[in-house]
Amino acid sequence: MKTKHFTTLLLIAALFFCLPGCTFLYESRVEDPDTLQHLHYQAEQAESEGRYKAAAKAYGRLARAHSEKA
Repeated sequence: MKTKHFTTLLLIAALFFCLPGCTFLYESRVEDPDTLQHLHYQAEQAESEGRYKAAAKAYGRLARAHSEKA
């Protein structure tokens, strides 16, 4: 019975020390509003100039930022 409790305690201690290193569990990359506004302006500018591939890339970055935020 003691070994079962010891094993459980050991597992909890290991998780306690390992999980704080996994920042992806509680931190996400959030773009600041100025960067998002600049990306949106870049996309619209490229689209108005007929550079559709560059516009698509900028819109893709905006979509990624939106989905990461959600």
